[in-house]
This record gives sequence, C-alpha cells and structure tokens, in this order.
Amino acid sequence: MEESLTRRLIRYTIVVAIVVVLGAMYVQREILTDDEVMVAVPVPTATQTADASEDGTTDVSATDDGATDDGAAGDDASGDDAVETTMVQIGLVDDRSVQLDELAPDFRLTDLDGNVVMLSDFRGKTVVLNFWATWCPPCREEMPEFQELWDHRGADGTDDLVVVAVNFLRDDTVGAATKFIEANEFTFVVVFDTTRGDVAARYGVRGLPATFFIDRNGVVRTTALGPVVGNLLETGVADADTEGGTVVQ
Repeated sequence: MEESLTRRLIRYTIVVAIVVVLGAMYVQREILTDDEVMVAVPVPTATQTADASEDGTTDVSATDDGATDDGAAGDDASGDDAVETTMVQIGLVDDRSVQLDELAPDFRLTDLDGNVVMLSDFRGKTVVLNFWATWCPPCREEMPEFQELWDHRGADGTDDLVVVAVNFLRDDTVGAATKFIEANEFTFVVVFDTTRGDVAARYGVRGLPATFFIDRNGVVRTTALGPVVGNLLETGVADADTEGGTVVQ
C-alpha cells in the first residue's frame, strides 16, 4: 500500500510539473505556434567572461563567414546558475526590464561606419530590435530573414520599417561582428553595445537572440526569446504594424 501511494505521488508530481512548464511557455510567448520550438543561447555570465580583456571583450576566433566558435556560448554553468540558464533557454525566465505596451528605452550607440544611432531616430517606423552575437548559432540562423524583411520594407523597399541589430559585445569583438556582417552582405542597421551590456540590461536581455517588435510610436508590442523566423517574424511585425496608430511627435 505504501508503495502504491508513493507511485501515485510521483505521477501527480510529474503531471503538475508538466502543466506548470506548458503554462509558463504559453504565457511567455504569445506568438509561439504549436510546431515551433523556442531556442536561445544564454548570455555569458561573469564567470564565463573571467578571461575577458579590460574593455569587456575577449579574443574570439572567427570562421570564414565571420562566425565564432559555438563553444563560446558557455556550457560550464553549475548549480543555481545552470538551473537559471536552462530556464532561460526554454523560455521560463523572462525578467526583461521593459514590459509590453511600454515605451522602448532609447539608446545611443555606434554603427559599422562609426555613426551615432539612436532608437528614437526611427520614430514613425516599425522597428525590429534584435540583440545578437557572432557566437550565437540561433542568432546567425535568423539573420537572412531579417535581411529579406529589410530588402522588402527597409530603405530600398517601402521604407516603413527598420531592422536594428545590437551586437552584444561580451565575449565578442567589433572586428568579428563586422567580418560576419560584411561576409554575409547584410545591409540592415547594425550597432555595437559598447556600454558593457547596459543597453541589453535595460531591455532585460538574458538569452540570445532576443527580439523586440516596436511600433511607430516607440512602444514595445511583442517580444521573442530565440530565433524569430517564418511565422514568428511575420506575426511580430504584424503586431507592431497594427498597434502603431497615429505617430506621436
């Protein structure tokens, strides 16, 4: 009888755990479809960047296409850090500072050509704001679709949308990122978070890639953790397009 009760308790615990996980994933991703899996690479922790140089970057070895070694993402977290990393990867941790329907935090960063770029420069356009790094495989996966979107609706298209890719410089370098962008002929806006992660922190970025769909008034309408490709990208853009309304000057 005692064994039977134990088995029932185990089954009950498993069922509850599954329900909690599924519920959390549904709430965290409104645009996650039944046949799509969210994947994200955790942002390196302080321990993983202990060998970083004084400017907050490390020497990374880029491949021919500008991408760095996948191992740089860091798989050696342990204890509580490992648990938190796992939760971020499956979408259970979402402590972004900015919330939906709030004004996206402005920033002042430098692009590939050394020009100063501010998020507020793009008021009046739908903005796809993406945080990425060369050592992040899912980041590289979604880049071609960002380019297609940019070709259609960017400066060479209808010019009513802008893709802004913020390179996360922890465990990355400007050189590696520039080589990757140029090798793949990406032409959307790329800026570097030289603030040692301050901009990413204000958006609460804990895993890469992280994408924020911002309407024409500068308000965050949809967020996504993991690669936004196919329907996910289309849905996120549509949400930001329809919620824009009249542009507030």
